[in-house]
Amino acid sequence: MAETSPQDLTDLSNYLYGAVFDDAMWAKAAEVVRRATNSQHVALGFFDYQTRQQSMLHGDCEPEFERSYRDLVDINPLARPMQAMALGTALVDQQVVAHGDFERSAFFDLWMRPQQMHSAMMHKISTRDRINGYLALNRGGKGGKYDRRELLVIDEISSTLAHAVTLRVRFGARTMAQTGQELGGRGIGWVAVSGTGKLIWANDAAEALLAEPGSAISGRLGALRVVHPLQMREFMAALQRANVPAGSIGTDMIATHPETGNAVALSIIPARNLFVQGLPALQGAHIAIRDLSERLPPGFEDRIRAMFDLTPKEAALAAALASGRALGDVARSNGVSILTVRTQLGHLFRKTDTRQQSQLVSLLLAVEPLPQM
Repeated sequence: MAETSPQDLTDLSNYLYGAVFDDAMWAKAAEVVRRATNSQHVALGFFDYQTRQQSMLHGDCEPEFERSYRDLVDINPLARPMQAMALGTALVDQQVVAHGDFERSAFFDLWMRPQQMHSAMMHKISTRDRINGYLALNRGGKGGKYDRRELLVIDEISSTLAHAVTLRVRFGARTMAQTGQELGGRGIGWVAVSGTGKLIWANDAAEALLAEPGSAISGRLGALRVVHPLQMREFMAALQRANVPAGSIGTDMIATHPETGNAVALSIIPARNLFVQGLPALQGAHIAIRDLSERLPPGFEDRIRAMFDLTPKEAALAAALASGRALGDVARSNGVSILTVRTQLGHLFRKTDTRQQSQLVSLLLAVEPLPQM
């Protein structure tokens, strides 16, 4: 029988407000909800019915069922009622469809039955920018169908849950702004983009880089774009890898303007919870942008040569890369083959313990002047 004790409510409140600052606490909050409602599965997250994207704060389903849920929206008899339900309300499957019809549905066969679940309950926590926040519960085993008792439990906790989610979004937005301010103070741009590259947030340093004439990147028409066509393909492929629902990966790359030679280093970082940073998207990426066209400080080659035990030619190549020059340009200006320059680059990777050119450049630009003895 579903019921909440005073201790349950106290524990849940502590865990939910702890989750505002520590996402690991959502699991502890879900455990209390699971126990109070006699449920087997608890999911807390956000769903965009337009893009079919979802972002989970916590979910008990196996990854394959978490992924397949969004693909089954069109045959889920609960989907439309979930969209239409009023904010702060909850409903059980029997309020939407006769249970016999629910058990005969394709959604039940493909999603509920394989997980040995037989009853579902949904609670709408938030709604913003077409994106709805839900608490979803599923029950299996010998437990009866969800009914009025479980709805009363959800009613008891709904205001605290909604408040915690609201505070999490505010905290996320503030943290992102602080990160942008700190990076901007070091001359590093910091942006958030959707999965298609649409710009949805940028710090002042990034806006300055995007607006600079002859820059290797632009923000025209509200989207982050790399000016060089071939590098644009590389960028979009990297963005796609960052937005894979499972196993997403980050990428470092260098973008160079084909005419001016201005260059930037881009670090593309998967971001699956943009919505809880106050942004109108679920999945996308954060991108750190560093201008490589800035003039290197005096004595730069000597410092990196001493720090990483480089040969003069290796130090010269490292300095050229740190200033934004391409490998082919270095080869032509030095009158050597591109193969020779690539061999030198391999030596630089080994001596600096890096694997990619953008990682190497980021490391080199972080080198501080040696202390005077």
